Amino acid sequence: DLDGCIATCDEAIAKGSKSFELVAKAYARKGTALHKKQSYEDAIQCFKRSLMEHRTPEILDKLTKCEKEFEKKKAEDYYDDELANKAKEEGNAFFKEDRYPEAIKCYTEAIRRNPKEAAFYSNRAAAYMKMGEYNESMRDCDEALKINPNFVKAITRKATVYYWRKEYHKAIEWYEKVLKLEPDNEECKSGIARTQSMVLNAMSGG
Repeated sequence: DLDGCIATCDEAIAKGSKSFELVAKAYARKGTALHKKQSYEDAIQCFKRSLMEHRTPEILDKLTKCEKEFEKKKAEDYYDDELANKAKEEGNAFFKEDRYPEAIKCYTEAIRRNPKEAAFYSNRAAAYMKMGEYNESMRDCDEALKINPNFVKAITRKATVYYWRKEYHKAIEWYEKVLKLEPDNEECKSGIARTQSMVLNAMSGG
């Protein structure tokens, strides 16, 4: 009976004690019961009070776990496919106007609303690339490919990031991955030709 446990702990806390450890245990037990009820904010406060009375690794671990679960729940409560797609469309509109910071902000909101949609990461990768933020762009390509390993746009963008970072052999390798999936992909054929040209130019000292 979690509610009964909480009431018992409240009585013990109200009576007080000369022993910090006993008060700490009462707060910890109450926190554990609240955590099981998914009353995360109240549980966190109880664990913090327990640690103020008597600091132990066990209660610190419980606090950390509770805080992580609370953050996860808040993130999940924020999920909304309709609002995610709305944010993506707003991002696309900004992207077309070359307003890349605004586009990134919208794509980030789309990801927060639905972190399992590969296209949102790929779109943000494109915006980061336009700004020359190649490391961020690469990270988003990788996130998209974790969700969908055969997502052509993300593979192509990853190849292009390698091109702009002058990692030409890796660029060709990733363009070729696309051609295995889509042999007639003209963007990747052009990408390979452009990259090979840069390699030859570098080899000739041009």
